Amino acid sequence: MPDAPPLPDDAAAFLTECVGEGWTARALLGDASVRRYFRVTLPDGSTRMLAYYPAEVRPQLRTFMDAYRAVVPHGRIPEVLHYSDAAVLQQDVGDRTLFDLLHDDRAEGVRLYRAAIDALVAFQRAAAG
Repeated sequence: MPDAPPLPDDAAAFLTECVGEGWTARALLGDASVRRYFRVTLPDGSTRMLAYYPAEVRPQLRTFMDAYRAVVPHGRIPEVLHYSDAAVLQQDVGDRTLFDLLHDDRAEGVRLYRAAIDALVAFQRAAAG
């Protein structure tokens, strides 16, 4: 597998502005769009997620932020810490999926699946804003 492209310069400048010097970023694979995702490690060892939107999809970032603002009052979602016209820095919630958890700890997985379904019901019932 070829190496992932490095963090673009404008995303690196955004990160330094938000969190200071000394961070590292590792590209994450798996999106089917031209957006790129990076796990950012800060000097203290904590991590954040960075979504980078190349110029051709930057209008989607505004759509994402509108959706985030609409959903955040109604459920627990990864917190947006900072954003610019090209990138979003968010809380890192890790790599484990509900599917993984269900197979590792069935009782906890079922509990969280039920909570996810309840959240979807709450989203559907929430008044449009």
